[in-house]
Amino acid sequence: MFFMIFLHSGPLKSNTFTVSNTNDSGAGSLRNTIQAASSDDTIVFSAGLSNDSIVLTSGQIIITKNLVLLGPGAKLLAISGGKNSRIFEINTGISLIIKDITLRLGFSGTSNGGAVLNHGYLSLYRCYVAHHHSSANGGAIFTKNFLYVEDCTFAYNKADSNGGAIANELGRVEIYNSTLSNNYAGGHGGAFFQRSVNSYIPYTFVYSSTIVENYAVLTGGGFTSTFVDYRDTAKLEFASSIIAKNTSSISYGHDIARGLSSRCYMLSKGNNLVGNSDSSGFQAVTGDILGNSKGVLDPKTGPLKDNGGPTPTHALGCGSPALDFGDPFHLLSYDQRGYNRKHGGVADIGSFETQTDMYVPQVDIGKDIDTCLKTHIVLNAGRPQDSVNWLKMNGLSYLQNSKVLNFLSSWKDSIIAEVISPAGCAGYDTIIIGFKDVNLPKFTSCPSDIKVFSKGNSCEIPVSWTLPTATDNCGLDTIIASHQPGDTFQTGMTTVTYQAIDFAKNKAICSFKITVSDTVKPVINKITDINGITEPGKCGSVITYIPPKGTDNCPGANTVKIKGLGPGSFFPAGTTEETYVVSDVSGNTDTSRFFVKITDWENPDIEPPANISVSTDSGSCAAVVNYTFPVATDNCPNPKLIMLSGFSSGSAFPKGTTVVAYRLEDNNGNFDTCSFTVTVNDNEKPRITCPQDVESCDTFVVYPLPQFSDNCPGSTLQLISGIGSGKAFPYGTTTEVYEVTDLAGNKNTCSFNVLVSPAPKIEAG
Repeated sequence: MFFMIFLHSGPLKSNTFTVSNTNDSGAGSLRNTIQAASSDDTIVFSAGLSNDSIVLTSGQIIITKNLVLLGPGAKLLAISGGKNSRIFEINTGISLIIKDITLRLGFSGTSNGGAVLNHGYLSLYRCYVAHHHSSANGGAIFTKNFLYVEDCTFAYNKADSNGGAIANELGRVEIYNSTLSNNYAGGHGGAFFQRSVNSYIPYTFVYSSTIVENYAVLTGGGFTSTFVDYRDTAKLEFASSIIAKNTSSISYGHDIARGLSSRCYMLSKGNNLVGNSDSSGFQAVTGDILGNSKGVLDPKTGPLKDNGGPTPTHALGCGSPALDFGDPFHLLSYDQRGYNRKHGGVADIGSFETQTDMYVPQVDIGKDIDTCLKTHIVLNAGRPQDSVNWLKMNGLSYLQNSKVLNFLSSWKDSIIAEVISPAGCAGYDTIIIGFKDVNLPKFTSCPSDIKVFSKGNSCEIPVSWTLPTATDNCGLDTIIASHQPGDTFQTGMTTVTYQAIDFAKNKAICSFKITVSDTVKPVINKITDINGITEPGKCGSVITYIPPKGTDNCPGANTVKIKGLGPGSFFPAGTTEETYVVSDVSGNTDTSRFFVKITDWENPDIEPPANISVSTDSGSCAAVVNYTFPVATDNCPNPKLIMLSGFSSGSAFPKGTTVVAYRLEDNNGNFDTCSFTVTVNDNEKPRITCPQDVESCDTFVVYPLPQFSDNCPGSTLQLISGIGSGKAFPYGTTTEVYEVTDLAGNKNTCSFNVLVSPAPKIEAG
């Protein structure tokens, strides 16, 4: 080891001085003895100072020479700053070795190093460094040169800034077999803080140590390594150490944190356990066990306490992942307490080496069992060296200190095997032995359906059968029957049911039918036909009658209407059949059938439209006439409208008056008639055309008569003025006037002139 070589390279000759009292100063005091000693001297303490404390009341002691302080043991002697001052300040180039002493209650105010400010070479062996406070850096120790720590515990120290226990700038630190626990930093590095300054490379090596339960307000609840200038380098190296269960108030770097530079090295020589390695930059190698924020690794360390040895430690608990995972080539033969380092052949991780088997027994008493009631169960657990208890879920005991449990199963048993190793580590396994019978009972015999007839007019008869039998894989609890052999059964069908029920309430059913029949037919009264007439304005009538009812010698006869409407119903005009049937439980029947006849006596009503008068269509002796059909109503639907005379609407009606007659007749022969007239008048004048004017030299003139036509036949032509064709006309102009008249008295006239001139005289020449 580097420090060991350095510290023993001085002069071989030295003197020993003894501190004889606990005074702050004066003869025999620690302060006075240090002043009196020479370089490389050794200072011991009087046996009378055991279980005592030296409290510095006049400030710190400055170490200006190489010295060795040998105490009687950290449990027996303490040097205290009294919460008023730092304990030691070591000058540059000076070496101080402290062994087997407790350093406590140092306070440096706003300066670094609550217990020790080290500019030189400081070595601590088997020391308990606790309850120190610095308002700056290094709650216990601030070192700027060399620090060596072995078999020591740093606990409950506080730095308002960085490094709750130790802060290292510019120096080299080596920590072996030591514990850093419950230290606090208001900045970074709850247990340890390291920083490079002015390009100097600080280096820290931590070996076989336990760093747990420290806290930093900022980063690195356990360790922080960083820089002033990002170009500087800092190295922190771990081997076979536990860094876990440390916390910080921000969300990363709880156990280890580094400055945001790849030159802040977090190195590993293997076999470390890091609880949460997130944001640590930790360069893991073979043998390292790392947790993270998604799966924080718990080393299962106990509380900080006296576990033997000179200083408090954290014992490894049952099933700790640190067990037997330490450096297989361990450099030290002992742990922090001085106990055998390789108990069981392989070292544990951290400063504490278990001396007994702390592994949690692996317990497997088998898979859950589903079985029948009162089944004999045998369970086995434990190794020969273990003790075994059998427990119920409520914590009560089945059996204590026995590796074998014999019992009979009940409805449901949850059994816990508690296997305890010689070291007191307990492993558990639970088995549930359930009464889960999924197999249904089975009927091995079940009667077939039975059919019998009652005797005479009797409606019942006793019936017997062979009892059914059933079995079950776990045994039957009960068989429930709805009837027993020899019971009397009424006419009709009865289902007899047997239920076989096992202890798991599984059921099987055996059922069969017993049918008892009788041969006596039921009787139903007969009803005569019913006649009625329609109600006014309705096509039917409400008819009430007492329905027929059947009787039988045995109960259970039932009368039903199978056709018709039933009493109190509205019966339509016409004939409705009503049929009732009575049936007994044996299927015998009787029928009552009658008819309800409703006569429609009400005539339908028909209202004709008004008489119609129109003129003939142009050029026609008729007129197309559309009329509204008569309004027909009846108490019964769908009466028939029949034309008796005339023409249908939309037909061509001839000139004159036409009588249109209709008959409305219902389905029952009732009827009504109506009529109206359609008169077609000829108001159209006839047409007449006279010939051209006629000229003649002959007084006897024949000319063509005027041409005439009319929309209706029967028109006549008459000369109403003039002479007429084929008669003698006087010389001169005669006007001929003709008139045409139709049968309706419509008239039209035309005229032309007839000019008669004498023939010219021809004189002989």
